[in-house]
Amino acid sequence: MPAGDWGTTRYGTLAPYESAGRWWWLMLTPSSPPVGHASIHELENSAPPSFTLHISDETADWHQIGRLGLHKRLDDSGLVFDPVLNHPHDAVPAPSWLRELRERAYSGSRQGRDAPPPVA
Repeated sequence: MPAGDWGTTRYGTLAPYESAGRWWWLMLTPSSPPVGHASIHELENSAPPSFTLHISDETADWHQIGRLGLHKRLDDSGLVFDPVLNHPHDAVPAPSWLRELRERAYSGSRQGRDAPPPVA
């Protein structure tokens, strides 16, 4: 959903992760006051400095499980988003049909950018 302020929106997984036979969604909520905009150009200077991490199953009963703090900007020239290889320990993206589709898509993406093959 579009947001008018980086500091008042919620950030979450669109698809769940499967762990221990259940589906789980993750959500981050800013732990700071509104920043006053949703401009990508101003985000580097006024991003929310911290977030609360929540988890829920299909009941949508959200539970706080952690905090995330932003400390410094990293050089993103080598930043790669690959949820097929990088997901929570003991959890896999769900449902299985979507996971299989994403595995094929991200495999093609890795080949397209000449990435090394995944370590098994």
